[in-house]
Amino acid sequence: MQHRITVRSGREIQNRNCRVLGCEASIPCNLKCRRNRKTDSQSSAWRLVHGQRDRTRYEVASFPMIRHLPETASRQLVRLSSPIPDFVGATDFADIQARFIDAARSILLGHYLEYNGRHSWPITTLELYLHHHVKWPDPTVHAFRFPKVAASRQLESGTWYVHRAMQPSPDPTQTRGFGMGPNRSGIDITAGARTENIFAGILIAGIGEKDGSATALKQIVRADTQDRMSETRWSPEDKEIIAGINGTRVESGPLKLLANKMLDRPLWIGARKGLRATVGQPFKDSLLRISTRENFRVPMKRL
Repeated sequence: MQHRITVRSGREIQNRNCRVLGCEASIPCNLKCRRNRKTDSQSSAWRLVHGQRDRTRYEVASFPMIRHLPETASRQLVRLSSPIPDFVGATDFADIQARFIDAARSILLGHYLEYNGRHSWPITTLELYLHHHVKWPDPTVHAFRFPKVAASRQLESGTWYVHRAMQPSPDPTQTRGFGMGPNRSGIDITAGARTENIFAGILIAGIGEKDGSATALKQIVRADTQDRMSETRWSPEDKEIIAGINGTRVESGPLKLLANKMLDRPLWIGARKGLRATVGQPFKDSLLRISTRENFRVPMKRL
């Protein structure tokens, strides 16, 4: 089935059918390859989001990903073989949510973050952002919104993705290429799957005593310079730290996700915070935020 796409030509906007037959993606094809001036349907980023093959090779995870556990296991203190969820074969949103709950329970109650062996934080809140063009076409996922910088990254699994940061990173003296500013950025654990074109990231939405994805990244990047937390621009030193973390494995890079003794405490689930007003249902109110904290400005219910 063909679908309509939007092509910008100067100040005019023209609608036409996509050239690729059989495309069932539920997104507008408004991408272009500026370098080669290819059509929208030929660009590499377009192919990634639309589920077509790309020749680029990506690193294979060094530890096995988990499979969905029975519903009873979600309510037990079970340490999973890996904290990274495997969404391959997920049938619908309920299945995706169940796998995320299992993984979040393991991460929040049985893991912590460590940076350079000198700083550590408990993880308090996670949010899932996943896009599959048929099963769950969530428009809030970075692979959908910023495909040129995020599509290939969110097909990975078990790596750190600093929001919109380039990989490999440019020289720290450059002004661009290190993602959004300190008060708008964040960091994900990638949980995608190239075999089924699943783009996914688990947002670190709270660590330590503070809430917020931007605050979490700033706490990590400025762990040795806490007096600079209010600065609104990344310094060259900050950029070097971001470049050292972005794209590395969660179990072996400078920022590590390490196992800890499983805690026996409740978790709370609710809708994700800070979504754009234009995001429609069912994505806006989907319960994909899990936290060890109950008191939020958004309604939360106990798992």
